[in-house]
Amino acid sequence: MQPLDHEQQLKVLRALLGDDRRSEDTLDRLYRQPGAAKIFSSPLLLRIAAEIVREGSEIPLGRAALYRRFVETWYRREAESANLSSAGLPCSLNQMFDALTELAFRTRQGGLSTLTVDRVQELLIPILGEEADRFIDWTAQGTILARSKATGAIRFWHETIQEYFCAEFLAARHEDLDDNALAAGAVSRQGRWAMPLAFAFELIEDPAPSFLDMSWQSEPLIVAAAAGDVSDLGSTRLGMDAWSRGVLRTLCGGDASEDARTITIEARLPPKYPIPAYLVSTLRSSTFWYAAQAHEAGAARLDRLQKLICGRQFPWIELLPDALIENNGWGEDLSPALRLICGASQRPSLNEVLETATVSELCALRRQKRISADVFLSQFERALTRSVGDQLELDLVDILRSEKDKADAVVGKLLKRYGSDLRRIAGEPDLSLRLLNVLVRNHVIEPFEIRSDPERLQSILSNMSMMNALRLAKAGVIQAADLDTDARDRLIFEKKTKKEQIRQALRCGLICDEDLPRELLSKVSSGRKNSDKEKSANRPGFKFYAADLADTNIRSDVDAELKGAGYWRVTVKRIPSAGQFGFVSHSDFDRDIFCHLSAIASNGSPLAEGMVLDVKLATRFDRNRGEWGVSVVSGRIAK
Repeated sequence: MQPLDHEQQLKVLRALLGDDRRSEDTLDRLYRQPGAAKIFSSPLLLRIAAEIVREGSEIPLGRAALYRRFVETWYRREAESANLSSAGLPCSLNQMFDALTELAFRTRQGGLSTLTVDRVQELLIPILGEEADRFIDWTAQGTILARSKATGAIRFWHETIQEYFCAEFLAARHEDLDDNALAAGAVSRQGRWAMPLAFAFELIEDPAPSFLDMSWQSEPLIVAAAAGDVSDLGSTRLGMDAWSRGVLRTLCGGDASEDARTITIEARLPPKYPIPAYLVSTLRSSTFWYAAQAHEAGAARLDRLQKLICGRQFPWIELLPDALIENNGWGEDLSPALRLICGASQRPSLNEVLETATVSELCALRRQKRISADVFLSQFERALTRSVGDQLELDLVDILRSEKDKADAVVGKLLKRYGSDLRRIAGEPDLSLRLLNVLVRNHVIEPFEIRSDPERLQSILSNMSMMNALRLAKAGVIQAADLDTDARDRLIFEKKTKKEQIRQALRCGLICDEDLPRELLSKVSSGRKNSDKEKSANRPGFKFYAADLADTNIRSDVDAELKGAGYWRVTVKRIPSAGQFGFVSHSDFDRDIFCHLSAIASNGSPLAEGMVLDVKLATRFDRNRGEWGVSVVSGRIAK
């Protein structure tokens, strides 16, 4: 459902007030309030405003004050009617507020929408005494409360009315509330307290520190939007995920660059790792935007947030589609690429998008499959020339993360100009293991460099999934001997580990049959032969795997086969700047093969990348890596 626009609001007021000029004047006065477009986009609030205007009263600022004025006006009108009939009302204005705020808070605290009559009486008798039943009958006529004809259960006529009275309860007792008063719903942050707190901060001029603390624990984003002074909150109470922390820091006047770096390096991103549900649901809620737009300080916070989310940089542009749901005004001045990413009605041409796109925008377009791998490969280098400072490193990681189909081609291009930056990224201890594997595979960092850092190796072993374990074992970063019993059990029995991954781990020697319970081994083995046959027939793999060489028997067989084959035709893949050794490749081997250049008879001709050689191979122990591999024994330039 879409909120009422200006013309629709005017139409509603004309129907309620019956006077065109008065309606136009009323709407004009309403729009002088902060956040008026959002406040009065609701028919209910327009009705309340019209009631106040009919009474000849001034329309107060803010929704909470508007509700308060409406309730006071309604009570006065009811009192006048009751006096005419000499029956009188069952309570004073203050008693009515006490009773309704108590009901609202208790239903909210219990996560309820209705209460039984017995429970309502239990709550109201201490306040109203023997007038409790008459109070229920009076207020349950549809303006404040409503009664179910079927069950007799009592509820507030509209949820917003309940939220308002709940806020009045909080405002009256903010200095004396128990620390656990808002605990229900705080852990899951399901939005239970969002609007009551937004209203409460309108009503409380100087909130008690204890109230700020408990509100922050329950709804930090609402507090950051609604509270008057949040400077201290932004620096001391940010023990959350990096996404929410960055948004909170920005709202509170801080710098979110540290959080952007954390998100980027860890690369735990959508769709596999969704953005935290609390952050998404809050950005999609009208409560958050109202809470900030209702006061000047909040509007300034939204300006900072807009610069962050619409700033054309990863990761914050990922939040833009959620922010636009309740705040489509941000969509007016977006870049062509962001308009395409968010599906704006005015769709730009691809040329217009590519001409100005940042690296972050290109990566987002690639992840959404709005551009092909070839287009991405042809454009990202130009976009990178506009990346400076810390953003360059984040953009490089974003590129590596976004292009999966041609990741090696991307790294090949980046190495020519950004080799030192890539090496620095590869050294990040918290780098995504998938990205680490890409960098190892392309020799940005060698396995022995990682293995020589015990702390990093242990971190990898503690955090890797079975899929990453298979990747890193194939790359030579981890070995079967690295896994203790707990690590093996975690990989095998982790919920997301698939049976085919266990089969692969068995084939490459990462685990062995003895590591599996008999029942699981039986299930895995039943598909093992067929899986191997299918792989050979349909998806030919490598003939020789470096990880297999840790097994003495396999290594002996491989060594005999290598020597029995005579010469192997290989291609020089790379020669480091030192020029004393290099690496050659062959399609039968899962890893590049080490080669001392002096072992090649070249008749004085220098060796270069791309040359074809005929070489003899043997298994050799690599002391730097601490593992077995294959090396060139001798060879010559192929004729």
